[in-house]
Amino acid sequence: MSSEKSLRSIKLIRYLCVLVLIVIPVSMLVTPFVDYAIIEGLDENWTVTKTLYFFLVMAMPLFAIVVNAMRSKTEKRLMRAMFLVFGYTIWLTYTSAQELSYPVFGFVSLLGAVFVAMIFYCCLRDGNLAPTKVFYVLALSSCLVAIPMLQVTANVAKFTALRDAFGTSYILYGYENPRAVGWIATFSLILTSVLLLERRGEERFILLLSFVATIAAATLFWSGSRGGILAFLMSLGVFLVMSRNATRWRLAHVIACVFSGLILSLFMHLPSRSFGFFARVSSSLDAEGVDGLSSSRMTLWKNNLSYIFDQPLTGYGLLPHKYLPGLSGGSAHNIIIELWLWFGILLGSAVLLALIWLWIALLRIALATSNPHIRALFALTTTFAVYCLYSGPYARTLPLLFVGISVGTILGYGARKPTEAIEDAKSAIPSTQSS
Repeated sequence: MSSEKSLRSIKLIRYLCVLVLIVIPVSMLVTPFVDYAIIEGLDENWTVTKTLYFFLVMAMPLFAIVVNAMRSKTEKRLMRAMFLVFGYTIWLTYTSAQELSYPVFGFVSLLGAVFVAMIFYCCLRDGNLAPTKVFYVLALSSCLVAIPMLQVTANVAKFTALRDAFGTSYILYGYENPRAVGWIATFSLILTSVLLLERRGEERFILLLSFVATIAAATLFWSGSRGGILAFLMSLGVFLVMSRNATRWRLAHVIACVFSGLILSLFMHLPSRSFGFFARVSSSLDAEGVDGLSSSRMTLWKNNLSYIFDQPLTGYGLLPHKYLPGLSGGSAHNIIIELWLWFGILLGSAVLLALIWLWIALLRIALATSNPHIRALFALTTTFAVYCLYSGPYARTLPLLFVGISVGTILGYGARKPTEAIEDAKSAIPSTQSS
């Protein structure tokens, strides 16, 4: 009887993984068009974030099945530690928050991303899902973030009217603002760039990957995300240091795709100086000089630090930015300051060390494997980590799900049975010789 329950649990976990891999691209494809059609009659736009948030709320009871799939003592201990932190977060936020809607949104997104990471971990650990499929779903679905760029360019008059009503910093079809588009475009660009550099058995997909990389680069430059460019370059640099297959010609190919995307972005309509990489840099330099590029971040961080020093031990609970005076925006735009603000300096530092330990564990798996898809997913997690030092993707559902899927896939791949790992190593030998 227990074996039948275990088998049903394994099947359900695989179905949940497939469901997540279907819902993400469908929501990214459909939501911008729905928002385009109905936005003129609403007070605010409908976003992919909201679509996925409600999906997590409805799917959370199903995700909880993964708790029974944790087998080893280490898995169970880590799971208990995570849920202990989540329990403390609920208590602290409830007792501290003056307004709960935004913290609840953040809590559901974080917990949902953790559950998603756990189900992908179990599925990959048991050999029920190939990392190749995970990679291509994430790489191709993230390219759909270009849809708002095409919608704005196709109907400039409509977006101009919306811009006057909402403001360009707070409106974009299917997304909160251009920076939210930049986060996912950066993920798409780093995923495809790494596979173009590795090219282990992927020669037949070179044209597809090159096309996706070009579209992702165009969307990234169009979004005006300066942080996205920096995160991409730093993550790519980390990968080049650890790569055994990247060559100058392959790197030149990636640079050509990025440059082609840059040229393409120049033909897309820029609604204001909030859009466009060069327009944003020029705007900041014209307004305040070189110091203007970072002054807003420094002011935001100083305001957050002043609250941290007022309550250094307890913190204020999850995402208190909407009700603490002087804290504009939905996050601190720095994960270190954010954790201190949420949990206090001691517990916040402990959570930070746990996240660093997690990244090191992912790095070890990426270094130990020759699988290009695992290495590409590791590059995505590195991009996210860099981004979190000066932006707030950790406070949004979509980037959290991308990272949760990637982390779970990498850890599950590293926890496979030894026989499966040996078979994968043997199967990689012919492709190494052919390349």
